Amino acid sequence: PTHLDFWYTRRIADAIDTQAPATDIDVVAIGGGALTLPRWLATIRPDADQIVLEIDPELIDVIDDEFGLPPAAIITGDGRQAVRRMADESADVVVGDAFGSRSVPWHLTTEEFLADVDRVLRSDGIYVVNVIDGGSESFLRAKAATLLTTFDRVAVIRSAGVVDGAIGNSVIVAGDERLDVDAWDAARRAVGDDGELVADVDAWVGDAMILTDDFAPVDQLILGTR
Repeated sequence: PTHLDFWYTRRIADAIDTQAPATDIDVVAIGGGALTLPRWLATIRPDADQIVLEIDPELIDVIDDEFGLPPAAIITGDGRQAVRRMADESADVVVGDAFGSRSVPWHLTTEEFLADVDRVLRSDGIYVVNVIDGGSESFLRAKAATLLTTFDRVAVIRSAGVVDGAIGNSVIVAGDERLDVDAWDAARRAVGDDGELVADVDAWVGDAMILTDDFAPVDQLILGTR
């Protein structure tokens, strides 16, 4: 469970380690996948309380059969609806890692959804999200721009492939009270990762689109048609 192979899982783990170092944190994971990160966290911090939101109950059955489930509350169904039902200031970390193919479901990208994430987070909590994009990075920049409408501080690390113009993973961390960007980036550099921290997020975002419930063309932005 402590072996994290994918680049984005390592960067998310770095974010949790550097921004939320307490052992007894409350974590919400939007998107279960193979439960890699919940299993990792349960191993290194057994006192953490975890809630995993996964839309596909059959996937959870497969993971249970193959690996067994980590000690986490697993809620099947739409992640946005589940977040809406969560109590105010009940989480230290929210992880966004939900995908339909390469796209984050549009309703998990909008300003309105992020307001709900911010409500659930404690004042010093963080939202860390995995994003797939490349080329002009239109969606990645739109995602960061939308986060900036809700959170005071936003940091972005792009994988080496994305820096070179290919489609790949980037990870964004957002928070209000504190965000130790230097510590997060130092963890990446310490293992020789060839990704890149966006030095000036505001300038990089520029006039990127703000994603709202009225208009969030995620697939089109990834394809570079807008």
